[in-house]
Amino acid sequence: MEKNGGGVILTITSMAAENKNINMTSYASSKAAASHLVRNMAFDLGEKNIRVNGIAPGAILTDALKSVITPEIG
Repeated sequence: MEKNGGGVILTITSMAAENKNINMTSYASSKAAASHLVRNMAFDLGEKNIRVNGIAPGAILTDALKSVITPEIG
């Protein structure tokens, strides 16, 4: 990308990176790491005309999510 004069890196993170969730420690921690990686890459690569952004969608009711929802958060 640098040789081509720039570009875009787009990642998918999660709102779980910013919120506390019951039974989601590993998932939320990995998404928080991804979110911080995006921020640091954007800082490092911006001067090379490479944009780095992360999309953080909210919860989507999938079977995986249904398995961890408790009455307190569901």
